[in-house]
Amino acid sequence: IYTSGSTGTPKGASITHGGLINTLLAVGNDLRLAPEDIVLAWCTIAFDVACLEIYLPLAFGASLYLVEKEPGGDGGQRLLQIRNSAATVMMGTPTMYRLLLEAGWQGDKRMQVIVGGEVLPLHLATRLARMSRTAWNQYGPSETSICATRTRIEVDAESITIGHPLPNVSVHLLDPLLRPVARGSVGEMYI
Repeated sequence: IYTSGSTGTPKGASITHGGLINTLLAVGNDLRLAPEDIVLAWCTIAFDVACLEIYLPLAFGASLYLVEKEPGGDGGQRLLQIRNSAATVMMGTPTMYRLLLEAGWQGDKRMQVIVGGEVLPLHLATRLARMSRTAWNQYGPSETSICATRTRIEVDAESITIGHPLPNVSVHLLDPLLRPVARGSVGEMYI
């Protein structure tokens, strides 16, 4: 799968089929995807999230609404695509959700929103949680098969975290000598 990573320069990341299947099962089970769900797929195939957008509905018997052209920074075009799709699941970055809100998106209580790819500010997180059926924050570099941790965002959340590891994923916080840090201490994250 492909990512721009933190450098902005596209790169390929090798992942295993098992890693992708693990991510699909974890996310699909959390979402409780069902045949009546419609997943909106508007991410370019060149990015890792496209794997979730395309394979999740196929793996869980839901529908896939594949947009003809990724709308980029056009919030009005994105709103039109949301309306046309009748989607119940949508994925995007905090930047994309801000763009939608600026374009007048009012949310949808039938929709589950997934946020990833950037730091999620608390005010945006709780707003998305209020505007949707459920909102999720997920984190992980492409090398971990798209995401490694996730959490459901509560409407009254006082802080936003990257959540807990997906099943079959281990996360460790280590010091520069690769020793576990004490609870509440700063460390480097190893997945």
